[in-house]
Amino acid sequence: MDKLVFRITNENGNIGGIMNTSHFDPLTILGDILSVSKGFCNDENCEKIAEEFKHFFGILDKSFDESEIFEYFEKMRMLRNMIYCNKYLSLSEFERLKSFFNLKFHFDIVPYEHNGWSEQDYLAKNVLRFGFADIADVFENELNNEHIFFYTCYSMEDVVFSVLHYLILNEYKFRQCEHCEKYFATKTFKQKYCTRKSPLEQHSNLECRKAVDHIMKKIKKSKKAIMTNIGNNYPKADIPFTSEFDAHFLKDGKPAKCSWYMLESLEEITSRKYRKKWYKLECKK
Repeated sequence: MDKLVFRITNENGNIGGIMNTSHFDPLTILGDILSVSKGFCNDENCEKIAEEFKHFFGILDKSFDESEIFEYFEKMRMLRNMIYCNKYLSLSEFERLKSFFNLKFHFDIVPYEHNGWSEQDYLAKNVLRFGFADIADVFENELNNEHIFFYTCYSMEDVVFSVLHYLILNEYKFRQCEHCEKYFATKTFKQKYCTRKSPLEQHSNLECRKAVDHIMKKIKKSKKAIMTNIGNNYPKADIPFTSEFDAHFLKDGKPAKCSWYMLESLEEITSRKYRKKWYKLECKK
């Protein structure tokens, strides 16, 4: 792959990534990539993996040969196992990965006080340049709070591991979103949801957390209406409805995680079309 430069920025705690004209989210991109790189990398899905990679990073003009894709796929398979099992990687572990995977990328760090510069200015000025051995200097200069990282990459895996390097350097951890169930980077495990859009088609305009809030509000309102109607007119339907609702909503006696498929089931159970199941003559008073 030809040399490729992209940047990751942290301005007032807002993390963003830019590669050419593509804006990607460094906090979710690894989870998206690793969810695609599953199964077997045979001739059939080689092209799909390459197209997904180019789509994620907005580098549609790049081309990769088959050997590059096979090597990339194998490394992503190994990385997926590391992240999914450990959820946290240290800098020392990353140093070993750098050598093991023969990573060649390097990075430039620029403090945000020079925010008026163009991208060419940043690269030409080369204000601060660090290699893997100089990571401690980053913290000594307190550049991990407000900064711009410029990564220069030479392979497909360089691009992915450079994002991982940024996340580790800035002390991010990995956890699984309770709604879409994809992995994302976070500073705290208290954060339950990622910033992706909900996988539920009718709520795909909302981020995962907002989708959960919106759907649960709708479900609770519908459940209340059903229970009121049952209590007034169909008391014998109380137990079957409650049992079916709780079968999806509870796990070990406690509210389950608001995964997309759990919410989809509850929406169906409380929908107007489905309510007819409870409003039957044999259930009347």
